[in-house]
Parts: sequence; structure tokens; C-alpha cells
Amino acid sequence: MDIMVCILNEAINGARKTHLMYRCNLSNSQFQAYLKLLLGMGMLKLASRDGSKTADFLKTSAKGYGFLDAYYKLKTLMA
Repeated sequence: MDIMVCILNEAINGARKTHLMYRCNLSNSQFQAYLKLLLGMGMLKLASRDGSKTADFLKTSAKGYGFLDAYYKLKTLMA
């Protein structure tokens, strides 16, 4: 879950795949597995700048924000 939180935190303002991979210290194969999971669960979404049709970065979705909120609340309760 900590890796998922790292990816979602880094993608809040939008980030490219390589940025997320390096900031969360993941190999390409590890990152691809988490990317598939987060996109499939709807916590991460593909987005584009300047209204282009091709997605060039990833952004945390509303569901991802909800997950982060719940994660931090639970972490606070356990401290």
C-alpha cells in the first residue's frame, strides 16, 4: 500500500510515467504492475495537457484522493 500511496501522491498535480517510476524507486516491471492495478481500480487516470488527444501524463483521480484520505486517517489512528 505504501507504494500505491507514493504513486498517487506524486501524481496529484500530474506526472509522467518515468517521473513516478524514479520518485517511487521502482523498476519498470514493478511500475507497470502498479500502474495496471491503479488504472484498473480507477485511482489513477491518463490525462493530456493542452487538450491534445494523446495522454502524456498520469493524474490522481477522485477515487485516488479518497484512498489517500482513508490511508492517512487509518495511519493516524494507528500511531
